[in-house]
Amino acid sequence: MNPQNLLQAYQLFLELPETKANNRLKDNLKTTLKRYILPSYNFENKELQDNFEGCLEKVSLRKFQDAANFLQESLESSSNSENHLSPGSIRNYRSAFNRFHSYLKSQSWYSNLLPLESDINLAPRVRDGNSINKDVAAKRYMKLIEFEELESSKVSFTDFGDLLVSQVKELDVFWISADNRKRRSSPMSPQMFKCCLNAIHIFVSWLVSEKLVNKQDLSLSLLVDQATLEDFIEWGIKNLNKDKLWAIDIVKVTLAVAKWLNHQESKWFDFRDIPIIVELQNYIHELEQIAREDKKYYVLKLREMNGNLKNQYQDIKAFFTKAEVPTRKTPPIAEVTFKTYSDNICRVLGWQFNIKNLPLNELDLKSVANIDVLKEYIAWGINIRGNGYGWATQVGYTGLAVAKWLNPHSKRHNFSDIEQVEEIREYIRYLREQHNHEDSRQNLDEKRISFEEAQQVVEYLKKCCNPLDKYGDERSDSAVMKSWQRYLIVAILTYCPVRQREIRELEVGVTLFREADGYWVKLSPKQHKAGKKTGKGREYRLPQNLTADLDEWLSKWRPTIHTSHKRVFICMGSNNSPQSLGNLLEADDVTDLVVNIVYKATSILFNKPRGTTPHIFRRIAITYQRRYGRPEQREALAELMGHSVFEAERTYNEETNRERTLKADNWWELQSAPTQLEIPNIFPQPGFGLPEDDEGFKHLGTSSYSHDALIAKRDRVLLMLWSLHDWKWVNIHRLNVGDVCMDEKSSGIRISSSESFIPVKSFVIDNIDSYLKMRKENGETISDDSPLFIGVGNRSQGGRLTVPSLQFLIEKYFGRN
Repeated sequence: MNPQNLLQAYQLFLELPETKANNRLKDNLKTTLKRYILPSYNFENKELQDNFEGCLEKVSLRKFQDAANFLQESLESSSNSENHLSPGSIRNYRSAFNRFHSYLKSQSWYSNLLPLESDINLAPRVRDGNSINKDVAAKRYMKLIEFEELESSKVSFTDFGDLLVSQVKELDVFWISADNRKRRSSPMSPQMFKCCLNAIHIFVSWLVSEKLVNKQDLSLSLLVDQATLEDFIEWGIKNLNKDKLWAIDIVKVTLAVAKWLNHQESKWFDFRDIPIIVELQNYIHELEQIAREDKKYYVLKLREMNGNLKNQYQDIKAFFTKAEVPTRKTPPIAEVTFKTYSDNICRVLGWQFNIKNLPLNELDLKSVANIDVLKEYIAWGINIRGNGYGWATQVGYTGLAVAKWLNPHSKRHNFSDIEQVEEIREYIRYLREQHNHEDSRQNLDEKRISFEEAQQVVEYLKKCCNPLDKYGDERSDSAVMKSWQRYLIVAILTYCPVRQREIRELEVGVTLFREADGYWVKLSPKQHKAGKKTGKGREYRLPQNLTADLDEWLSKWRPTIHTSHKRVFICMGSNNSPQSLGNLLEADDVTDLVVNIVYKATSILFNKPRGTTPHIFRRIAITYQRRYGRPEQREALAELMGHSVFEAERTYNEETNRERTLKADNWWELQSAPTQLEIPNIFPQPGFGLPEDDEGFKHLGTSSYSHDALIAKRDRVLLMLWSLHDWKWVNIHRLNVGDVCMDEKSSGIRISSSESFIPVKSFVIDNIDSYLKMRKENGETISDDSPLFIGVGNRSQGGRLTVPSLQFLIEKYFGRN
């Protein structure tokens, strides 16, 4: 029976696992109800003290809808009294109530009693257990998923005995549950835990096949026995051709099991009082000391340089970066370019010092330009470290730069009279050729999202800027400010995909200017990448749909952090480095910010996390424009992004070969494409349907209406709207039923993205009304948020027509397909 009164709902809430595990929540909720809510229902203090549950039973859930207002009034009254509550207490009581209230609103039996409140001002959740760092770490465990190596033991956990099965379930709850306080650390991501389970599967399979342990006697406690663990690792290295890194991963899985086994006995957050855990941690450290060379950190740090080597480094830096050096023969390079040279110099020198064991006092920067040293180091980097020829080419260019520094006496502008320079140039040609023929080392599928998905991410991040969290509690100014910065950076990358350097170096009054029509970015040749080659500056307007948000950021939020500069975006500090608050953003800072927040957003929105980098947004924009945009925009978009049309096609266009060649269909038909003035004098006939329009209508729960008639009405409305206005495809795609205004005095269409209103004639509104009535008559529930143009059939389930489908229909009716 569904709860009818407050006591019944309260008791259900107390039975939730997360409530049972949180005594503080239970105490705060009881205090909140007793002191600040129930008195508003005319209960006396003595009655509340003596018969609290009886009072709860007298309050119907229908009456409880006013509880939020009662709580607010009581807390304000308490704050004004002599015995006022502290801000922390107010927050705790409000948080407890909001969690209880959120639980009520999530239950169908409560929604049937009263309408749910809108959560429009609440920030959505930003965590679901997935993070880029956790999942990258999890990928290292993926090599454990090799069941084919256990030919005799391809069985599931259910075949290993009831004890092990129940233990695995408890282990799952312990490491996956977000609110498990007994764990004393962050939860594992589902991907990480899956890999751990596969490692456990291999381990217990080995116990059965090699140690002849009875399946019914299997227990996770067997895994943490030091001798057994060492035997298993020795077997894996010998029989599965594994290495010490695999062994480290196995011990880490065993450590996770040991923490679960001992979480009740330990009194320390790091389990330092549990001997077996200390032993496992020491074992991991021991294995790490002898790990393979291909994972050893070898780069020489700048602070390790001394004497002659330090002087050489300072000399070469001055040679390339000072404004004028007579022997250089070329303009100075940017600091970011020299940093690339510097990093590669430290790698080559570090390889000689840490891998080749050359004494520190014998290191010489000149060796970076030694062709034999370069070739040996690059061969080691490719064969042992697993680097690619793109990396090798950059190392080669560093050697070339060092060779030029060593030969200032050259008489030619390009140093072509220096044999050492030419020898390295020839080697670089070979490396570039190899790079051109090697497979891409990037897994773009793990980073790529569509433009439509990017827009959804932007909308989600905008909601994250709300000042209240998902429980209705006030968020700190710092948290809201971080949300605003993440949202604006990702929004700019989505709608104005410039290089991230231009975003992080935006400075009010220097590169960013507020004008009547929005924000304009004005860059000198030195302030953008292509400026050195073109000698030209750049000027472009940031998306106008972000103008109001940028105004709020610059007027309300950014001034709260006082800095000596006027950069628009800044380091926001962290628990690990609070001193970085207000610092200038570096390239890695922006990349980490974007990758992390998009990864979390796509995980929550699509259940498919994507580590989209700032540079990937350039691919997203070019590909979307090539597919759906107008040809005359190509040059302008390339200019906006700061590269040529050729570079856009060569590097960023990800259209498939089929998409590219389909554009050549009927190339010999030279008639012009339809214009907005060619209003088709036709009534759409059935037969121009889409894959979304397949037969059948199960999603509407009825089969009583005409499939063809609905398609015809939909297409007639589409053609009318398209013919009477210069639409962007995406705006037609986004139209909702609520965007249609059918008022007799002001009938028209609202375009939410540009906040504009397009008046239309009454006959168009009549056709839209007829189309919507047919959808309603045949069982569809239509709200203001329902898409205006839908696919008709089971395949689409009444979903919104995509941009390609809309284009297909228009072109089909005009005879272009």
